[in-house]
Amino acid sequence: MMQTLRMAKQDVALTQDQVTQISIAGTPNTWDTYIHDAISKIYATQPDVSLVAEILAREQITRQLLERSLDIAIIFDPHTAEELKIELLHTFALIPVSTSSEPIASPSDVTRYIRVDWGTNFTAWHGKELKGMATPLMRTSTARIALDLN
Repeated sequence: MMQTLRMAKQDVALTQDQVTQISIAGTPNTWDTYIHDAISKIYATQPDVSLVAEILAREQITRQLLERSLDIAIIFDPHTAEELKIELLHTFALIPVSTSSEPIASPSDVTRYIRVDWGTNFTAWHGKELKGMATPLMRTSTARIALDLN
């Protein structure tokens, strides 16, 4: 109810020039890899659109979509529900990167690393394909944090 009240107040506050309001949310990694640039383009080219953009956890996004308090969600692992329309926007190729000058031939050669959480599908793949890799010294929900630490 509080979310609905907040949205109603925003709708009333819109000027006549701003006829459309779009609420969009994404998880931290989708913001870094996709949403940031898209929001910037919409903001620069669509002056009649009022934007609400948020970074939220996947569970919050799903709840807000089902409550109809969110228009668009961009996430790596979408929740499947009959009332939601899901479209593939982009496929990303994830590649391991290293600051080490030593060659890495197998996962067991990795002794210190930061694991970025790319969603449940990635987590399953990681557990299956990278057996023998050391426990990450850090895990984060955004690639930006991992990149900034190197």
